[in-house]
Amino acid sequence: MDWAGLIQQARAGSDSALGIIVSRLRNYLLSVANAEMQTSVRSKFSGSDIIQQSMLEAHQSIGTFCGDSEGELKVWLKRIVLSNLIDETRRYRKTKRRDTSREISYDWNAQPLAQPNGQTASWLVSRNEFDQQLFAAVQKLPARQRHVIEARHRDGKRYAEIAKELGITEEAARKLWARGVAALKLAIGKSVSGTP
Repeated sequence: MDWAGLIQQARAGSDSALGIIVSRLRNYLLSVANAEMQTSVRSKFSGSDIIQQSMLEAHQSIGTFCGDSEGELKVWLKRIVLSNLIDETRRYRKTKRRDTSREISYDWNAQPLAQPNGQTASWLVSRNEFDQQLFAAVQKLPARQRHVIEARHRDGKRYAEIAKELGITEEAARKLWARGVAALKLAIGKSVSGTP
């Protein structure tokens, strides 16, 4: 499908069209995030974190995008990515949980690539793949379930807040969340096992 058609469908609410857009532009956006990320915060968050957050925002606001070409879409998404990168950088600098200037750079030749807790490079690659599968599965959820999942896990909102946003009871919001989580477990399970 051409870019204009994909964009039109995504704007109309098609999760599959948005999924195709994300898959086509993910590497480009990741290179943007990594190129602009300051060295001092690279140990705090990754380009993939920024992309995931940005794609969730793009999903919520794609209806406001006015362009119809790949170039216009790249500019729009790049703006979202850079905005999130700036926000994350500011947030980590403000928390001052740790002085990044005191961190010791890793000697790549000293030992096999591993995290302090024993997570290897292959584990990190697998985690990234899982995150991509999870993002795709969230995009396929019905709109209200997706809203509850994103509000709870991305925005940290309470069920009462979510219920008010959706105009439903708190109990109904909890049930929507439970159904969404069950659907995600099923989708991810199928994805990992290779079941269609």
